[in-house]
Amino acid sequence: ELMDILDVIQASLSCKTEMDFKLLLEKTKGIVGGEHGICGLGIYDNKGLVEVKTIINSSYPKEWLSVYQKKQLYFIDPIVIQQCKSPGTQLWMDTYKKYRDKDISEFIYNASSFGLKYGISSGINSPCNRMASLITFSNSKDYFEEYQREIMDAIIPHLHQALVRI
Repeated sequence: ELMDILDVIQASLSCKTEMDFKLLLEKTKGIVGGEHGICGLGIYDNKGLVEVKTIINSSYPKEWLSVYQKKQLYFIDPIVIQQCKSPGTQLWMDTYKKYRDKDISEFIYNASSFGLKYGISSGINSPCNRMASLITFSNSKDYFEEYQREIMDAIIPHLHQALVRI
């Protein structure tokens, strides 16, 4: 497993295209676990996400992404909101406990109907250019624990740099 983590870190250094990044995302998904993987890069300010720059989908349901983008759900997604406020690795269930408003409860319910009930997300906010990354792996079953958080903490800085570069 450590060799797989080092392979992802090494591959992130030579990542030049979106297809390269998709392969990195798939490799990371294999290490961290989960059924689905996706990442995004956006501009943020002290209130939250301002603009989405890039979304790279590895294996998220296309129907969900269509609804998500059409309704701009990233503005009410508790994972995105939390990432803008306090970057780092988050287990979805922990984050969901912090957000109890009706719109967010409906968002969580709708996401889970697409098999996106449990997840782990992480990213980095760059204060110098106000760019925030968010890399997410999700599952229909409760799988993610502290162990996966530690793996994400080791890999995310390298994935962030590769994502910003491409």
